[in-house]
Amino acid sequence: MKNKKCITVLFVCFTILFSCDSYETTVINSVHADGSVARVVVMRNDESAQFEPEEFKVPLDSTWKTEIGIEVDGENDTTWVLTAEKYFENVEEMNRNYEADTGHNGNLNRHVSFIKKFRWFTTVFRFSESVERTMEVDCPVNDFLTDEELDFFYLPHSIQKMAETGPDSLEIKALLSSIEEKTETWYTTCLVRRGLSAFSGMYLIHGHEELSREGIMSKESEIMALMEEDMDQDSLFSSVFGEGFVREYKQLIDSAITIFEEELSLSLNASSYDIKTRMPGKIIATNGYLGFVEGGDPVREVMWTVSGEYFLSENYDMWVESRVNNYYIWVLSILFIIFAITGFILYYSKR
Repeated sequence: MKNKKCITVLFVCFTILFSCDSYETTVINSVHADGSVARVVVMRNDESAQFEPEEFKVPLDSTWKTEIGIEVDGENDTTWVLTAEKYFENVEEMNRNYEADTGHNGNLNRHVSFIKKFRWFTTVFRFSESVERTMEVDCPVNDFLTDEELDFFYLPHSIQKMAETGPDSLEIKALLSSIEEKTETWYTTCLVRRGLSAFSGMYLIHGHEELSREGIMSKESEIMALMEEDMDQDSLFSSVFGEGFVREYKQLIDSAITIFEEELSLSLNASSYDIKTRMPGKIIATNGYLGFVEGGDPVREVMWTVSGEYFLSENYDMWVESRVNNYYIWVLSILFIIFAITGFILYYSKR
């Protein structure tokens, strides 16, 4: 069970790192019809009023308007709150802001897009923020989870915590237990599949032809089964490929392991934060959690959590679409119809 235990430890580290970040951070995007975005970043620090830029989860610089306030709860515990605001004229400017990020998540590839489609009587807007996958492997989590489990898996972390303590807490705990077990299998599969893929690439590039790529990748299930056994790394690979093969290609095997460890570290080291997005008009579709703006405002917003497990093996795209009615088109169309009907009536009345 040695290898399986190592994977379990890594999986636990995954969970701990995602729940023990530095500054609790929320990003609020107010998207306008012209593609401009008013962006607000709120960070909370329980330690002191000092906010270290290298710990920022999203990029901030001197062009942002910032202020620091204080919150005191019922137990007289103090939290310092940094609020930063900036107006972006377009998403290209936001993308340049991400590219210049030197904070904690600076190694992540993040991208913002905005699409506006005129459809005569209505105009549809689509806004999205995406994070590129960190591991070059085809291993989507939806191959391992049911639809119900996927829905809960992608819920914002704050909503998940509320559900755990709600009236259906027993059902939620059972659901969480199933998700944890299956995502551990998914996580292990990602590592094994990526390791085999990296090794096969280097093996073939160096001109070796003893095994094909398909032959190497076919060893996945055998490795997964042997990970339940109490054996070290070299013994595991020797059991699958043979001792002579492992001795000859030990350097390539170690290089493959280094590759997936480096890609894995990008997800492990990522600090989670929440994104809330408000759109012009009525929200008509999204893959996020739809709720109301705090404070009684009837405006609706969509919320996601950006967390390392979401972009381990596939791109994480957070999108929302909204629609506004083009009332002036309706008015012009009605006037045109009235004008046309009037014209026909006058034309035929003179005949």
